[in-house]
Formats: sequence, C-alpha cells, structure tokens
Amino acid sequence: MAKLSAFADEVTDDFLGQVKYLAKEHMGYIEPRFINKKNIMDLTKDELADAGKMIQDYGLKVSAIGSPIGKVRLDEPFEPHLEKFKHAVDIALLFESPYIRIFRAYPNKPEQRNVIMAQTK
Repeated sequence: MAKLSAFADEVTDDFLGQVKYLAKEHMGYIEPRFINKKNIMDLTKDELADAGKMIQDYGLKVSAIGSPIGKVRLDEPFEPHLEKFKHAVDIALLFESPYIRIFRAYPNKPEQRNVIMAQTK
C-alpha cells in the first residue's frame, strides 16, 4: 500500500482540523509546516508537544518536517542558518520523522545561479 502524506495547512489554519481531515481521508502521514498559523520552526516546546499528541491521537505519523531551511541568500551568514537547521533536526527527532524538507539557497548574483545550477546536474 502506498504511503500518502500532505501539507494540511492549505485545508485549514487550525491544526486539529488539519489532523482530523487527513485522518478522515486515510492519509496516514502529515508533513507539518504551519501549525495554527505559526511555522513549525517557531513553536514552543509545549506547542510542539501538543501538536505531536494530536498527530498521535489521530493515528498519523510525520513524513517530514516542513521547514524553511535553505531559504537564504548565498551572501547571508551561514552560522545562524546552521543553528536553525539544528533546531529542525531536534523537531524531526521529536516527531520521529526521518526527513526534513529543505530548499536550495537563493543566488543573489547571476554568476551564483550558474554555479548552483551546475552543481545540481
């Protein structure tokens, strides 16, 4: 049987509503990104625990953390973003998720775009 997962914040802003919707549709997995209009990376420990309990109570699992990791320009300092990534890892471990959604950094000069594109071939 295929494993289906989804962002549910496009269905409703209310996280409980998201979880209920996916459970009703027999999705099996959720990729939490925005929980009650707040990015998962900005949640408190209590909010993360509450979200985890809702997910578990409705029989869902977390396929990946819907993080904004990588949404930085190449000329921005790397260290603060690395700290955010470490936080994303902690959240993934908390939700027992094997994956974190990430993005490729944004080039701020045309020559940087060419380098990025060459590395992805």
